[in-house]
Amino acid sequence: MNLSLALVVGASKGILTGRAIQLGFYSIGVFLLSFLAIYFCAAVAMMLTGKVLTGILGTLVFLGIVPVTHGLLVALPDLFFVSYVSAIEIWERIATYFSPAIIYFRMLVHIEDYLNIDTITNYLELLPTLALVIWTVAGAFISVILLKIRPSEGAEQSMIFAKTEGPIKACILYPIALGGALFFWGLRGDYGEYGWMWFGLLFVSFVISILIEIIYHRDRKRIFKHKLSTGISVGLAILTVLIFRYDIFGIDTWIPKEDRIESMVLYSNENYAWFEYPDGSYNSETYLLNNMDKTTGDYIYDYLLESRELLELYRDARYGDLEATAYLDEHGWGRSIDVVFQMKNGSIRERCYRVSEETWETLKKKMFEEQLYKEAWFPILLTEDNEYQVNYFYWEEGEVNFSAWSQKENEQLVNIYKKELQSLSYEQIFEEDNMFYMDFSNKKGEWLSLNLPFNKNFVRTNAYIEEMMVKYTISDIA
Repeated sequence: MNLSLALVVGASKGILTGRAIQLGFYSIGVFLLSFLAIYFCAAVAMMLTGKVLTGILGTLVFLGIVPVTHGLLVALPDLFFVSYVSAIEIWERIATYFSPAIIYFRMLVHIEDYLNIDTITNYLELLPTLALVIWTVAGAFISVILLKIRPSEGAEQSMIFAKTEGPIKACILYPIALGGALFFWGLRGDYGEYGWMWFGLLFVSFVISILIEIIYHRDRKRIFKHKLSTGISVGLAILTVLIFRYDIFGIDTWIPKEDRIESMVLYSNENYAWFEYPDGSYNSETYLLNNMDKTTGDYIYDYLLESRELLELYRDARYGDLEATAYLDEHGWGRSIDVVFQMKNGSIRERCYRVSEETWETLKKKMFEEQLYKEAWFPILLTEDNEYQVNYFYWEEGEVNFSAWSQKENEQLVNIYKKELQSLSYEQIFEEDNMFYMDFSNKKGEWLSLNLPFNKNFVRTNAYIEEMMVKYTISDIA
Protein backbone atom coordinates (compact mmCIF):
# COMPACT_ATOMS: atom_id res chain seq x y z
CA MET A 1 0.00 0.00 0.00
CA ASN A 2 2.78 2.44 0.93
CA LEU A 3 4.63 1.68 -2.29
CA SER A 4 1.44 2.19 -4.34
CA LEU A 5 0.86 5.56 -2.66
CA ALA A 6 4.48 6.54 -3.32
CA LEU A 7 4.01 5.79 -7.03
CA VAL A 8 0.81 7.88 -7.10
CA VAL A 9 2.52 10.81 -5.35
CA GLY A 10 5.50 10.55 -7.70
CA ALA A 11 3.20 10.62 -10.72
CA SER A 12 1.31 13.66 -9.40
CA LYS A 13 4.59 15.54 -8.83
CA GLY A 14 5.90 14.65 -12.26
CA ILE A 15 8.96 12.83 -10.95
CA LEU A 16 7.90 9.28 -11.77
CA THR A 17 10.26 7.43 -14.14
CA GLY A 18 9.73 4.26 -16.13
CA ARG A 19 12.32 2.44 -14.06
CA ALA A 20 10.58 3.43 -10.83
CA ILE A 21 7.31 2.05 -12.20
CA GLN A 22 9.03 -1.22 -13.17
CA LEU A 23 10.69 -1.53 -9.78
CA GLY A 24 7.45 -0.67 -7.96
CA PHE A 25 5.29 -3.20 -9.80
CA TYR A 26 7.97 -5.86 -9.50
CA SER A 27 8.23 -5.27 -5.74
CA ILE A 28 4.46 -5.47 -5.35
CA GLY A 29 4.38 -8.64 -7.46
CA VAL A 30 7.12 -10.32 -5.42
CA PHE A 31 5.37 -9.37 -2.17
CA LEU A 32 1.93 -10.63 -3.26
CA LEU A 33 3.28 -13.87 -4.70
CA SER A 34 5.38 -14.53 -1.59
CA PHE A 35 2.41 -13.71 0.65
CA LEU A 36 0.22 -16.22 -1.20
CA ALA A 37 2.91 -18.92 -1.04
CA ILE A 38 3.42 -18.41 2.71
CA TYR A 39 -0.34 -18.11 3.30
CA PHE A 40 -1.12 -21.45 1.66
CA CYS A 41 1.84 -23.06 3.44
CA ALA A 42 0.27 -21.88 6.71
CA ALA A 43 -3.13 -23.11 5.47
CA VAL A 44 -1.76 -26.62 4.99
CA ALA A 45 -0.29 -26.55 8.50
CA MET A 46 -3.60 -25.37 9.94
CA MET A 47 -5.52 -28.09 8.07
CA LEU A 48 -3.24 -30.75 9.51
CA THR A 49 -3.66 -29.42 13.05
CA GLY A 50 -6.61 -28.64 15.26
CA LYS A 51 -5.23 -25.85 17.40
CA VAL A 52 -3.76 -22.44 16.64
CA LEU A 53 -0.52 -23.08 18.55
CA THR A 54 0.28 -26.32 16.73
CA GLY A 55 -0.74 -24.67 13.47
CA ILE A 56 1.77 -21.86 14.01
CA LEU A 57 4.48 -24.35 14.97
CA GLY A 58 3.63 -26.43 11.91
CA THR A 59 3.94 -23.38 9.67
CA LEU A 60 7.39 -22.61 11.08
CA VAL A 61 8.41 -26.23 10.53
CA PHE A 62 7.26 -26.23 6.90
CA LEU A 63 9.00 -22.92 6.19
CA GLY A 64 12.28 -23.68 7.92
CA ILE A 65 12.92 -27.42 8.13
CA VAL A 66 14.81 -27.79 4.82
CA PRO A 67 16.97 -24.61 5.11
CA VAL A 68 17.85 -25.47 8.71
CA THR A 69 18.73 -29.07 7.86
CA HIS A 70 20.77 -27.87 4.89
CA GLY A 71 22.63 -25.37 7.07
CA LEU A 72 23.60 -28.08 9.55
CA LEU A 73 24.72 -30.50 6.83
CA VAL A 74 26.82 -27.76 5.20
CA ALA A 75 28.47 -27.02 8.56
CA LEU A 76 29.48 -30.65 9.17
CA PRO A 77 32.24 -30.82 6.49
CA ASP A 78 33.81 -27.63 7.84
CA LEU A 79 33.81 -29.08 11.36
CA PHE A 80 34.97 -32.63 10.60
CA PHE A 81 36.98 -32.43 7.39
CA VAL A 82 40.43 -30.96 6.85
CA SER A 83 40.74 -30.73 3.06
CA TYR A 84 37.12 -30.27 2.01
CA VAL A 85 36.17 -26.76 0.89
CA SER A 86 32.39 -26.35 1.11
CA ALA A 87 31.72 -23.82 -1.62
CA ILE A 88 28.98 -25.62 -3.54
CA GLU A 89 26.56 -22.78 -4.24
CA ILE A 90 24.15 -24.98 -6.21
CA TRP A 91 23.03 -26.80 -3.04
CA GLU A 92 22.48 -23.51 -1.23
CA ARG A 93 20.28 -22.29 -4.08
CA ILE A 94 18.29 -25.54 -4.17
CA ALA A 95 17.71 -25.41 -0.40
CA THR A 96 16.27 -21.89 -0.60
CA TYR A 97 13.62 -23.07 -3.05
CA PHE A 98 12.14 -25.29 -0.33
CA SER A 99 11.01 -22.29 1.72
CA PRO A 100 8.86 -19.46 0.30
CA ALA A 101 9.98 -17.22 3.17
CA ILE A 102 13.65 -17.65 2.20
CA ILE A 103 12.83 -17.10 -1.48
CA TYR A 104 11.00 -13.88 -0.63
CA PHE A 105 13.86 -12.60 1.51
CA ARG A 106 16.40 -13.42 -1.17
CA MET A 107 14.43 -11.70 -3.94
CA LEU A 108 13.82 -8.68 -1.71
CA VAL A 109 17.57 -8.32 -1.12
CA HIS A 110 18.26 -8.45 -4.86
CA ILE A 111 15.75 -5.73 -5.71
CA GLU A 112 18.48 -3.12 -5.13
CA ASP A 113 20.47 -4.67 -7.98
CA TYR A 114 17.72 -3.73 -10.40
CA LEU A 115 18.46 -0.03 -9.91
CA ASN A 116 21.65 -0.43 -11.96
CA ILE A 117 20.11 -1.95 -15.08
CA ASP A 118 17.96 -0.69 -17.90
CA THR A 119 14.94 -2.94 -17.42
CA ILE A 120 13.73 -5.20 -14.66
CA THR A 121 12.91 -7.99 -17.06
CA ASN A 122 16.58 -8.34 -18.02
CA TYR A 123 17.45 -9.30 -14.44
CA LEU A 124 14.28 -11.14 -13.42
CA GLU A 125 15.21 -14.35 -11.65
CA LEU A 126 13.04 -17.01 -13.24
CA LEU A 127 13.66 -19.95 -10.91
CA PRO A 128 12.79 -18.20 -7.60
CA THR A 129 9.67 -16.75 -9.20
CA LEU A 130 8.70 -20.15 -10.58
CA ALA A 131 9.35 -21.73 -7.15
CA LEU A 132 6.95 -19.24 -5.53
CA VAL A 133 4.29 -20.05 -8.12
CA ILE A 134 4.72 -23.78 -7.46
CA TRP A 135 4.50 -23.23 -3.69
CA THR A 136 1.33 -21.18 -4.15
CA VAL A 137 -0.40 -23.65 -6.48
CA ALA A 138 0.68 -26.73 -4.52
CA GLY A 139 -0.31 -25.16 -1.20
CA ALA A 140 -3.73 -24.16 -2.53
CA PHE A 141 -4.34 -27.61 -4.03
CA ILE A 142 -3.33 -29.51 -0.88
CA SER A 143 -5.34 -27.13 1.31
CA VAL A 144 -8.49 -27.83 -0.71
CA ILE A 145 -7.93 -31.59 -0.56
CA LEU A 146 -7.33 -31.51 3.21
CA LEU A 147 -10.39 -29.33 3.71
CA LYS A 148 -12.58 -31.95 2.04
CA ILE A 149 -11.25 -34.88 4.09
CA ARG A 150 -10.72 -33.03 7.37
CA PRO A 151 -13.10 -34.39 10.05
CA SER A 152 -15.06 -31.70 11.88
CA GLU A 153 -14.42 -33.29 15.28
CA GLY A 154 -10.67 -32.83 14.81
CA ALA A 155 -10.80 -29.24 16.03
CA GLU A 156 -10.04 -30.36 19.57
CA GLN A 157 -6.92 -32.31 18.57
CA SER A 158 -3.40 -31.00 18.11
CA MET A 159 -2.87 -33.24 15.08
CA ILE A 160 -5.96 -34.16 13.10
CA PHE A 161 -4.41 -36.86 10.92
CA ALA A 162 -2.69 -39.38 13.18
CA LYS A 163 -0.68 -40.88 10.33
CA THR A 164 1.20 -37.60 9.85
CA GLU A 165 2.43 -37.43 13.45
CA GLY A 166 5.33 -39.89 13.07
CA PRO A 167 6.80 -38.55 9.77
CA ILE A 168 6.54 -34.92 10.93
CA LYS A 169 8.19 -35.80 14.24
CA ALA A 170 11.03 -37.58 12.43
CA CYS A 171 11.60 -34.56 10.14
CA ILE A 172 11.72 -32.23 13.15
CA LEU A 173 13.86 -34.44 15.36
CA TYR A 174 16.65 -35.16 12.85
CA PRO A 175 18.04 -31.60 12.47
CA ILE A 176 17.44 -30.83 16.15
CA ALA A 177 19.45 -33.92 17.15
CA LEU A 178 22.31 -32.82 14.88
CA GLY A 179 22.11 -29.30 16.26
CA GLY A 180 22.21 -30.61 19.83
CA ALA A 181 25.29 -32.68 19.06
CA LEU A 182 27.14 -29.73 17.53
CA PHE A 183 26.04 -27.37 20.31
CA PHE A 184 27.33 -29.53 23.17
CA TRP A 185 30.45 -30.44 21.19
CA GLY A 186 31.13 -26.74 20.72
CA LEU A 187 30.75 -26.11 24.44
CA ARG A 188 33.67 -28.47 25.09
CA GLY A 189 35.81 -26.78 22.43
CA ASP A 190 37.99 -29.87 21.88
CA TYR A 191 37.74 -31.87 18.64
CA GLY A 192 39.11 -34.94 20.38
CA GLU A 193 36.33 -35.01 23.00
CA TYR A 194 33.36 -36.84 21.50
CA GLY A 195 31.58 -37.63 24.75
CA TRP A 196 29.89 -34.23 24.85
CA MET A 197 28.81 -34.54 21.23
CA TRP A 198 27.10 -37.91 21.78
CA PHE A 199 25.60 -36.66 25.02
CA GLY A 200 24.17 -33.62 23.26
CA LEU A 201 22.70 -35.69 20.44
CA LEU A 202 20.96 -38.19 22.76
CA PHE A 203 19.94 -35.70 25.45
CA VAL A 204 18.42 -33.19 23.05
CA SER A 205 16.70 -35.98 21.11
CA PHE A 206 15.17 -37.34 24.33
CA VAL A 207 13.92 -33.95 25.52
CA ILE A 208 12.57 -32.79 22.15
CA SER A 209 10.91 -36.16 21.52
CA ILE A 210 8.95 -35.86 24.78
CA LEU A 211 8.12 -32.22 24.05
CA ILE A 212 6.70 -33.11 20.63
CA GLU A 213 4.54 -35.86 22.11
CA ILE A 214 3.25 -33.48 24.78
CA ILE A 215 2.30 -31.00 22.05
CA TYR A 216 0.65 -33.82 20.12
CA HIS A 217 -1.34 -35.42 22.94
CA ARG A 218 -1.00 -33.41 26.18
CA ASP A 219 -0.86 -36.73 27.98
CA ARG A 220 2.10 -37.86 30.11
CA LYS A 221 1.22 -41.50 29.47
CA ARG A 222 1.88 -41.07 25.74
CA ILE A 223 5.22 -39.24 25.88
CA PHE A 224 7.06 -42.25 24.45
CA LYS A 225 4.76 -42.79 21.49
CA HIS A 226 6.08 -43.02 17.91
CA LYS A 227 9.17 -44.98 18.93
CA LEU A 228 9.83 -46.04 15.34
CA SER A 229 9.98 -42.50 13.92
CA THR A 230 12.06 -41.40 16.90
CA GLY A 231 14.49 -44.27 16.39
CA ILE A 232 14.77 -43.57 12.66
CA SER A 233 15.52 -39.85 13.09
CA VAL A 234 18.01 -40.38 15.94
CA GLY A 235 19.62 -43.27 14.08
CA LEU A 236 20.02 -41.12 10.96
CA ALA A 237 21.56 -38.35 13.05
CA ILE A 238 24.06 -40.80 14.59
CA LEU A 239 24.84 -42.27 11.15
CA THR A 240 25.38 -38.77 9.73
CA VAL A 241 27.89 -37.91 12.46
CA LEU A 242 29.73 -41.22 11.98
CA ILE A 243 29.94 -40.69 8.20
CA PHE A 244 31.60 -37.32 8.65
CA ARG A 245 33.75 -38.29 11.64
CA TYR A 246 35.32 -41.34 10.00
CA ASP A 247 35.11 -40.04 6.43
CA ILE A 248 33.38 -43.24 5.34
CA PHE A 249 33.10 -42.13 1.71
CA GLY A 250 36.69 -40.81 1.50
CA ILE A 251 35.60 -37.23 0.80
CA ASP A 252 38.29 -35.64 2.96
CA THR A 253 41.15 -37.56 1.32
CA TRP A 254 39.78 -37.33 -2.21
CA ILE A 255 42.20 -36.71 -5.04
CA PRO A 256 40.78 -36.70 -8.59
CA LYS A 257 42.13 -39.11 -11.16
CA GLU A 258 44.91 -37.50 -13.15
CA ASP A 259 43.38 -38.26 -16.54
CA ARG A 260 40.24 -36.29 -15.57
CA ILE A 261 42.13 -33.06 -14.79
CA GLU A 262 42.48 -30.33 -17.39
CA SER A 263 44.68 -28.06 -15.27
CA MET A 264 45.33 -27.14 -11.65
CA VAL A 265 46.72 -24.22 -9.67
CA LEU A 266 48.05 -23.99 -6.15
CA TYR A 267 48.08 -21.07 -3.75
CA SER A 268 49.03 -20.43 -0.15
CA ASN A 269 48.79 -17.51 2.25
CA GLU A 270 52.57 -17.15 2.09
CA ASN A 271 52.44 -15.65 -1.41
CA TYR A 272 49.15 -13.77 -1.20
CA ALA A 273 48.82 -10.34 -2.83
CA TRP A 274 46.01 -7.78 -3.07
CA PHE A 275 46.16 -5.93 -6.38
CA GLU A 276 43.88 -4.80 -9.19
CA TYR A 277 45.28 -7.05 -11.90
CA PRO A 278 44.89 -6.06 -15.58
CA ASP A 279 42.34 -8.86 -16.16
CA GLY A 280 40.09 -7.57 -13.36
CA SER A 281 41.28 -9.97 -10.66
CA TYR A 282 41.52 -8.40 -7.22
CA ASN A 283 44.06 -10.73 -5.56
CA SER A 284 46.61 -13.39 -6.43
CA GLU A 285 44.13 -16.23 -5.85
CA THR A 286 41.55 -14.95 -8.32
CA TYR A 287 44.32 -14.12 -10.81
CA LEU A 288 45.47 -17.75 -10.76
CA LEU A 289 41.89 -19.02 -11.05
CA ASN A 290 41.10 -16.70 -13.96
CA ASN A 291 44.23 -17.80 -15.84
CA MET A 292 44.21 -21.56 -15.29
CA ASP A 293 44.36 -22.03 -19.05
CA LYS A 294 47.97 -20.76 -18.97
CA THR A 295 49.22 -23.76 -16.99
CA THR A 296 48.58 -27.48 -16.57
CA GLY A 297 50.17 -27.75 -13.13
CA ASP A 298 50.86 -31.43 -13.79
CA TYR A 299 53.91 -31.38 -11.51
CA ILE A 300 51.62 -30.61 -8.54
CA TYR A 301 49.80 -33.92 -8.85
CA ASP A 302 52.88 -35.99 -8.02
CA TYR A 303 53.01 -34.46 -4.54
CA LEU A 304 49.34 -34.91 -3.69
CA LEU A 305 49.75 -38.61 -2.91
CA GLU A 306 52.18 -37.69 -0.15
CA SER A 307 49.62 -35.14 0.99
CA ARG A 308 47.00 -37.87 1.49
CA GLU A 309 49.20 -39.73 3.98
CA LEU A 310 50.01 -36.56 5.90
CA LEU A 311 46.37 -35.54 5.82
CA GLU A 312 45.26 -38.80 7.43
CA LEU A 313 47.85 -38.36 10.19
CA TYR A 314 46.70 -34.78 10.73
CA ARG A 315 43.06 -35.91 10.98
CA ASP A 316 43.94 -38.61 13.52
CA ALA A 317 45.98 -36.17 15.60
CA ARG A 318 43.20 -33.61 15.44
CA TYR A 319 40.81 -36.15 16.92
CA GLY A 320 43.04 -37.14 19.81
CA ASP A 321 45.27 -39.92 18.42
CA LEU A 322 48.38 -39.65 20.59
CA GLU A 323 50.53 -41.78 18.28
CA ALA A 324 49.76 -39.59 15.27
CA THR A 325 50.37 -36.47 17.37
CA ALA A 326 53.77 -37.74 18.50
CA TYR A 327 54.76 -38.57 14.91
CA LEU A 328 53.81 -35.13 13.63
CA ASP A 329 55.55 -33.43 16.55
CA GLU A 330 58.72 -35.24 15.55
CA HIS A 331 58.50 -34.97 11.76
CA GLY A 332 56.55 -31.75 11.37
CA TRP A 333 52.88 -30.92 10.94
CA GLY A 334 53.31 -29.69 7.40
CA ARG A 335 51.78 -26.74 5.62
CA SER A 336 48.27 -26.12 4.33
CA ILE A 337 47.94 -25.51 0.58
CA ASP A 338 44.86 -24.91 -1.57
CA VAL A 339 44.64 -26.72 -4.89
CA VAL A 340 41.97 -25.88 -7.46
CA PHE A 341 41.26 -28.42 -10.20
CA GLN A 342 39.78 -27.53 -13.59
CA MET A 343 38.20 -30.84 -14.59
CA LYS A 344 37.84 -31.93 -18.21
CA ASN A 345 34.06 -32.00 -17.79
CA GLY A 346 34.14 -28.24 -17.06
CA SER A 347 33.60 -28.39 -13.29
CA ILE A 348 35.83 -26.73 -10.71
CA ARG A 349 36.93 -28.60 -7.58
CA GLU A 350 38.91 -27.19 -4.67
CA ARG A 351 40.67 -28.95 -1.81
CA CYS A 352 42.91 -27.87 1.05
CA TYR A 353 45.76 -30.39 1.38
CA ARG A 354 48.78 -30.61 3.68
CA VAL A 355 52.35 -31.13 2.53
CA SER A 356 55.67 -31.24 4.35
CA GLU A 357 57.82 -28.12 4.51
CA GLU A 358 60.38 -29.80 2.21
CA THR A 359 57.68 -30.53 -0.36
CA TRP A 360 56.38 -26.98 -0.13
CA GLU A 361 59.84 -25.58 -0.91
CA THR A 362 60.12 -27.91 -3.91
CA LEU A 363 56.70 -26.87 -5.16
CA LYS A 364 57.51 -23.18 -4.78
CA LYS A 365 60.63 -23.58 -6.92
CA LYS A 366 58.68 -25.35 -9.65
CA MET A 367 55.88 -22.77 -9.54
CA PHE A 368 58.41 -19.94 -9.72
CA GLU A 369 59.53 -21.27 -13.10
CA GLU A 370 56.11 -20.35 -14.50
CA GLN A 371 55.47 -16.73 -15.41
CA LEU A 372 51.86 -17.05 -14.21
CA TYR A 373 52.92 -17.58 -10.61
CA LYS A 374 55.54 -14.83 -10.78
CA GLU A 375 52.86 -12.38 -11.89
CA ALA A 376 50.43 -13.60 -9.22
CA TRP A 377 52.99 -13.31 -6.41
CA PHE A 378 54.63 -10.09 -7.64
CA PRO A 379 51.94 -8.09 -9.50
CA ILE A 380 54.28 -5.10 -9.79
CA LEU A 381 55.65 -7.03 -12.81
CA LEU A 382 52.34 -6.46 -14.61
CA THR A 383 52.56 -2.66 -14.39
CA GLU A 384 53.79 -0.54 -17.28
CA ASP A 385 57.19 1.15 -17.15
CA ASN A 386 57.03 4.63 -15.60
CA GLU A 387 53.50 3.90 -14.36
CA TYR A 388 54.32 3.76 -10.65
CA GLN A 389 56.72 5.52 -8.34
CA VAL A 390 57.79 4.28 -4.94
CA ASN A 391 56.91 6.04 -1.68
CA TYR A 392 58.51 3.61 0.75
CA PHE A 393 61.29 1.12 0.05
CA TYR A 394 63.33 -0.96 2.48
CA TRP A 395 67.10 -0.55 2.25
CA GLU A 396 69.81 -2.08 4.40
CA GLU A 397 70.79 1.41 5.59
CA GLY A 398 67.22 2.09 6.70
CA GLU A 399 64.18 3.86 5.27
CA VAL A 400 64.82 5.83 2.09
CA ASN A 401 63.53 9.41 1.96
CA PHE A 402 62.12 9.94 -1.52
CA SER A 403 60.91 13.50 -1.00
CA ALA A 404 64.01 14.96 -2.68
CA TRP A 405 63.95 12.57 -5.66
CA SER A 406 62.55 13.69 -8.98
CA GLN A 407 59.60 11.78 -10.41
CA LYS A 408 61.76 10.45 -13.24
CA GLU A 409 64.40 9.15 -10.80
CA ASN A 410 61.70 7.52 -8.71
CA GLU A 411 60.09 5.81 -11.67
CA GLN A 412 63.49 4.63 -12.83
CA LEU A 413 64.01 2.90 -9.48
CA VAL A 414 60.77 0.94 -9.98
CA ASN A 415 61.79 -0.01 -13.53
CA ILE A 416 65.20 -1.30 -12.38
CA TYR A 417 63.64 -3.25 -9.51
CA LYS A 418 61.05 -4.88 -11.81
CA LYS A 419 63.68 -6.03 -14.28
CA GLU A 420 65.79 -7.59 -11.53
CA LEU A 421 62.77 -9.21 -9.93
CA GLN A 422 61.95 -10.79 -13.29
CA SER A 423 65.49 -11.98 -14.02
CA LEU A 424 66.74 -13.27 -10.65
CA SER A 425 66.48 -16.96 -9.80
CA TYR A 426 64.33 -18.41 -7.04
CA GLU A 427 67.37 -18.99 -4.84
CA GLN A 428 68.55 -15.41 -5.28
CA ILE A 429 65.19 -13.88 -4.50
CA PHE A 430 64.37 -16.12 -1.53
CA GLU A 431 67.90 -16.47 -0.20
CA GLU A 432 66.68 -15.26 3.17
CA ASP A 433 63.47 -14.14 4.86
CA ASN A 434 63.33 -10.77 3.14
CA MET A 435 59.70 -9.93 2.31
CA PHE A 436 58.92 -6.28 3.05
CA TYR A 437 56.01 -3.91 2.55
CA MET A 438 56.64 -1.38 -0.18
CA ASP A 439 54.30 1.50 -0.98
CA PHE A 440 53.81 2.71 -4.54
CA SER A 441 51.58 5.31 -6.19
CA ASN A 442 50.77 6.13 -9.80
CA LYS A 443 50.08 9.39 -11.60
CA LYS A 444 46.37 9.08 -10.84
CA GLY A 445 47.15 9.25 -7.13
CA GLU A 446 46.26 5.57 -6.54
CA TRP A 447 48.28 3.88 -3.83
CA LEU A 448 49.53 0.32 -3.85
CA SER A 449 51.06 -1.66 -0.96
CA LEU A 450 52.75 -4.96 -1.76
CA ASN A 451 54.80 -7.47 0.17
CA LEU A 452 57.85 -7.85 -2.06
CA PRO A 453 61.34 -9.37 -1.74
CA PHE A 454 64.52 -7.33 -1.56
CA ASN A 455 68.07 -8.29 -0.58
CA LYS A 456 71.72 -7.90 -1.60
CA ASN A 457 71.18 -9.95 -4.79
CA PHE A 458 69.23 -7.03 -6.27
CA VAL A 459 72.57 -5.55 -7.25
CA ARG A 460 71.43 -2.88 -9.69
CA THR A 461 68.61 -1.72 -7.45
CA ASN A 462 70.96 -1.43 -4.46
CA ALA A 463 73.52 0.42 -6.55
CA TYR A 464 70.93 2.86 -7.87
CA ILE A 465 69.57 3.63 -4.40
CA GLU A 466 73.09 4.11 -3.09
CA GLU A 467 73.86 6.45 -5.98
CA MET A 468 70.78 8.52 -5.26
CA MET A 469 71.48 8.56 -1.53
CA VAL A 470 74.99 9.89 -2.14
CA LYS A 471 73.70 12.44 -4.64
CA TYR A 472 71.11 13.94 -2.33
CA THR A 473 73.28 13.70 0.78
CA ILE A 474 75.98 15.76 -0.99
CA SER A 475 73.31 18.14 -2.25
CA ASP A 476 71.99 18.63 1.29
CA ILE A 477 75.52 19.34 2.61
CA ALA A 478 76.21 21.82 -0.17
